Amino acid sequence: MRTITLTAVALLGAALLAPVGTAAAAGETCQGQAATIVGTPGGQITGTEGADVIVTNDAIRVDALGGDDLVCATGEGGYYHSVTAILGAGADTFIPSERSGSSTVYAGTVDGTDTEADVIRSTRGPVISGMAGQPNADIIDLAYGEVSWSGIQTAPGAVTVGTGSLLGVRSANGDVTMDASGTVTGVDTALTWTGQFTRFVFTTSAEYGRFTFRGTDGTERVKVDAPTRYDRDIALGGGYDLYESNSLGGKATRIKGGDGGYSQLLLDLNSYDRVRADLSGSRVTATKAGVEESVRFRGFDGLSVAAKRADVIGTDRVDHIIVAACRTTIKGMKGRDVLYAEVKFRSTRFGSWIRPQCSNYGATIDGGPGSDLIEGSPGDDRLIGGPGNDGITGQYGDDRLIGGPGSDGVDGKKGRDVCQGERVRNCEKRI
Repeated sequence: MRTITLTAVALLGAALLAPVGTAAAAGETCQGQAATIVGTPGGQITGTEGADVIVTNDAIRVDALGGDDLVCATGEGGYYHSVTAILGAGADTFIPSERSGSSTVYAGTVDGTDTEADVIRSTRGPVISGMAGQPNADIIDLAYGEVSWSGIQTAPGAVTVGTGSLLGVRSANGDVTMDASGTVTGVDTALTWTGQFTRFVFTTSAEYGRFTFRGTDGTERVKVDAPTRYDRDIALGGGYDLYESNSLGGKATRIKGGDGGYSQLLLDLNSYDRVRADLSGSRVTATKAGVEESVRFRGFDGLSVAAKRADVIGTDRVDHIIVAACRTTIKGMKGRDVLYAEVKFRSTRFGSWIRPQCSNYGATIDGGPGSDLIEGSPGDDRLIGGPGNDGITGQYGDDRLIGGPGSDGVDGKKGRDVCQGERVRNCEKRI
């Protein structure tokens, strides 16, 4: 079954709550053809098993059913500015108007059946196309939004996108190679596109295989959702890049940040008992139920990690480290670092992380030499700035905040805090 986006699920759920009904066609046309079905604002449209010509008229859901259907998304926008269109069986066409809003378009059925060649043109929103391992001849022209792609592209299929869109690809077996310049190749999936995707999501249920990604000098965000033994070979290229995953990958995994740009590594390892990340040594080790996994990475300027317990060592360069954990230890080393023990860190470029569930929180952070920004957890923390002009902020626990040599600003916030610094606020005891 293909990947269905979170955006699509939310919109589909909202559409199910709307009233069902269609209005009779009254002089409306779609691409020069007389409409056979015209919707009502906020309503739902159910087509026939024949060839329908449907004008949505601000309806929020269309079930076109069978037949070679033509669907025009029209209306004045306003409250009902989004439509979910399920084109169903047949070689269908979906066309937006200049005033229509966001569209969520299923080229086939909601359960993933999609065998005919469809034409989908949309100004913005998700498009869900194809079946895993099957020929996919859909023509997709998307100004901005999300393409969830399954299957092997065949003629006359084509995908054209504007700047900043997201490509989601799902594979059930084997190796997959994705080149951000415009191609995907694999045993059960293949795609060539025109335009610029900047966000890429790869999902597989295969236990073993390799996902290879090659970036460009532009900005790319890459997310991998795969079993932990599935290998990754990631080279992000230049630009402002990000790599995110919910597992480390197999023993052959290699993850390389950008050359000449800024690269951030996001590891959502909330199910792991402990994570150790050494940015200087370019290695991450994670432990779950007594089993240890380890992979190498290099070329990253920032790290965000979620786990029950996390220990992170920075570099002598500028580091941006965010840890969402029950117990946090960060050693910043040299450089002007940003070091946060942030259990509320949930938002990423692709969605949200699950907050670690803990009976209590606590962090030990040592900024090291350099002018650092340090922020603690909601628990009882020990935060040390070290040499340099540091800014240190506690949270809700009973914290010990030590600025060290330099001109430091210290803010204890809530709790009963002990502080040392040149500028001190909200501290019950100053040393």
